[in-house]
Amino acid sequence: MSQSFCPACQLPLLWQLGGYYCAHCQNKFVKEAFCEDCGHLLERLNACGADNYFCPHCNVLKSKSRARITFRIAAADSQKNSGNPSSSA
Repeated sequence: MSQSFCPACQLPLLWQLGGYYCAHCQNKFVKEAFCEDCGHLLERLNACGADNYFCPHCNVLKSKSRARITFRIAAADSQKNSGNPSSSA
């Protein structure tokens, strides 16, 4: 298994509560895979312990080596509601 690194600080990401987390930046990250051929987001397929990807745009099964893996900051529920006060005046 290869190590995943924070895109901001380049330190190793930790696997916590079903997601990636950077202890230094204190951000949660989502792992995404993109097609090297067309650039569209790939669907992850996991069968018999092997990870593969499917490109719905190319309509082709892709191996992990043919996917461009990126990490983006996960949207937090608290950030979504921070600008919406719940009380009405």
